[in-house]
Amino acid sequence: MQFETEEVAPSRCKVRQKHYHMEQIAWKLEHIRLSREFSREYGTFLGIAWVVTFLLFVVGLVANNFIASMLGSMLMIASPIFALYLSWRFKQLLEAGDNVSWGIAWVFVSFTLLYANFLLGAAAYVYFQFFDEGRVCEAFYAMLTHPDIIAQYKQMGMSDILENSKAQFDIVAQLSPFDLAMNLFADNLVFSFFLGIPMLIIAHRKSRNIKKEVEKLQNKGAEQEQQ
Repeated sequence: MQFETEEVAPSRCKVRQKHYHMEQIAWKLEHIRLSREFSREYGTFLGIAWVVTFLLFVVGLVANNFIASMLGSMLMIASPIFALYLSWRFKQLLEAGDNVSWGIAWVFVSFTLLYANFLLGAAAYVYFQFFDEGRVCEAFYAMLTHPDIIAQYKQMGMSDILENSKAQFDIVAQLSPFDLAMNLFADNLVFSFFLGIPMLIIAHRKSRNIKKEVEKLQNKGAEQEQQ
């Protein structure tokens, strides 16, 4: 009987360990699913903030509206802070107990910024295709050819830079609405890469909220290791 007990005990331990590992895998898959759901929601919020910033800059440039330009600048400064807050909120709502893995954090950050960029690119295309009618390009060209701007560049000895800017702008002015939107999308992707680094770190950091189910799972694992 003693021999049978020694045979059965290791097999039960293996079954418990296998069950514990299966629960861990299911827990990680659930976190991946939740990270994608959160990224869709938060990416929409961030994308709306970027679209509002873009429209305020357009209004400030085309209509020469100082208030719109100031609000756009404030939103541009606040948008990275808002993105970092979304990463912190994702971490708190996920309630991982311990550090979220880099992979899950990467899924959340990547999809959040991708959704936001797609929303901004779509809004920019709609604007340039149906509403702009060349107003942004005309406003930029008027700014570059303004006598005060030319005088300032000459005073600083930077007339060549101004001429190069005009030449580059002439090329940009010939782009189609789709190309303009794609250029904005590509430039914002570069900005998103640098913004994603602190977002990833915040999403990976340890949370103060500890989920009860995770505590139970960890306690089970500790008991099984002692047995």
